[in-house]
Amino acid sequence: MVSRSVPLFGLSLLVFASLTSIRPAYAQASTETPAQAAAAKAAAAEAAAKQAATEATAKQAAARQAAMDAAKTPAGPARTAAEATAKQAAAEATAAQVAARQAFVQAATARQQANAALLAERRAAAQQAAAERQAQIAAARQAQAAQAAARKAAPQPAAAGPAPAVAKTPAAAAAQTAAPVAAPATVSQKAVAGKTSAAPGSKPAANGAPNSTVTQISDTVTSVFGKPNTAAVNSKGGAAAGAAAPGRGSPSANALLPKTNPAANTPPAAANTPPAAPARSSADLLPSGAFGVGQSGDTILTVYGCAKHATQILCTTTISNQSKSDTQLHSSLAWGDAFIVDDQGNKHQRSMGYFLNADGEPRLDMDVPYGQSTKYVLVFNNISGQASKVALHSDSSGLDVEEIPVTDSSSAPAASSKK
Repeated sequence: MVSRSVPLFGLSLLVFASLTSIRPAYAQASTETPAQAAAAKAAAAEAAAKQAATEATAKQAAARQAAMDAAKTPAGPARTAAEATAKQAAAEATAAQVAARQAFVQAATARQQANAALLAERRAAAQQAAAERQAQIAAARQAQAAQAAARKAAPQPAAAGPAPAVAKTPAAAAAQTAAPVAAPATVSQKAVAGKTSAAPGSKPAANGAPNSTVTQISDTVTSVFGKPNTAAVNSKGGAAAGAAAPGRGSPSANALLPKTNPAANTPPAAANTPPAAPARSSADLLPSGAFGVGQSGDTILTVYGCAKHATQILCTTTISNQSKSDTQLHSSLAWGDAFIVDDQGNKHQRSMGYFLNADGEPRLDMDVPYGQSTKYVLVFNNISGQASKVALHSDSSGLDVEEIPVTDSSSAPAASSKK
């Protein structure tokens, strides 16, 4: 082998470049999550496994070529040397194959660890989201209770009553008293004048002046308010004493008083409470034909029913992706902790899940864009006995769907092991 010396200046540049490239790596490692770190480790292990497989393939090709060259070499020292070279190449090819197998095992282990870390991270995020939703619901209920208490404590508007009495001056009181009396006074004046002209030998007043209008009004007021009801007193003795003839009598006392309408001072009833909006049940919010909905992280699961196929129960659902950055869904992670409880009280954990593409073919992984959904089948194995109804639950995702009928159908899509 030929040794090459590296100049001191070139070595310094190499060290500086290495330190410069290491600093961003440390900065990036400090911000990544455990799931991201495990995924990066798994990706590196898979790349190393692919490299080891490539090297093993090259070693096998070199060993075969060396064996062919040794077979073509004539007998003698040259053939002996060629056979030794072929043996060495075969040993190197075997070692490369062993190293490639180990690399693939390490890559598979790293990928399982990455998937477990990602599942744990999503479960933690789902639990945190569920706790936040519970806190929001509690805050909303407290706000509603506070609003109801505020409405009860608020003073109700007083009903409008009659207008308060206004103090009147003596002059205004005299004017109000004279006003209603002035109208019937003309009638009384005619009646008094008729009586005076009818009586022969009537005399004028003491001062020699005839009866004035003021005197006639005074007599009318006296006849109305100063005398008792002679008609009521003398009702047993025939005609009332001093009763006026029809068409000439004075009006009664009630006719002189202003009439009031009690209903005019009563305000209309105020509508204090608006009509309540009709309550909506949770069933109105479900899609048509769905039995329930649950959310786990960035996915929404809608349950449409379950069917029994041999010893399996297959629950048909749709899964919707709510993540804008990650559109790849994996059946090994999506709702992996789901379980059912049948009407016999038996609990069955989810065995596997698979997606159905547009052609109805099962897929273990599916690319679902943001806001879109695809069919997703949850498989539960080792079902014994007759189960007519099941309940679908999830410990970390808040999935609680009760009373799902189970149909016994042999045409339900069975779980496939093909990828």
